[in-house]
Amino acid sequence: IEVTEKIQLVAEAQQNIDEQVENQNQQLGILKQTQSDLQEIIEESHNKSETSALVAGQLAKVANNVTDLLQRFSLDANLKAETKQQDEKRSHP
Repeated sequence: IEVTEKIQLVAEAQQNIDEQVENQNQQLGILKQTQSDLQEIIEESHNKSETSALVAGQLAKVANNVTDLLQRFSLDANLKAETKQQDEKRSHP
């Protein structure tokens, strides 16, 4: 009877081990999928940051061009619009 009980205990222990191995394999599968998802998110984030950097560079060029144009633009404060003579009836000369 003692040998039979020991065999039964060993069988139960082996079954528990098998269940734990199966549980660990499931957890490992979940971990692998999560790692894959994370890698995909990182790649997408990297691509978006590259795109943002490209857009920022293009906007900087546009801003520089606008700045150059504004620097070349000048107003002569001495110029004045012609005004109508006092005896003229039209609104604008």
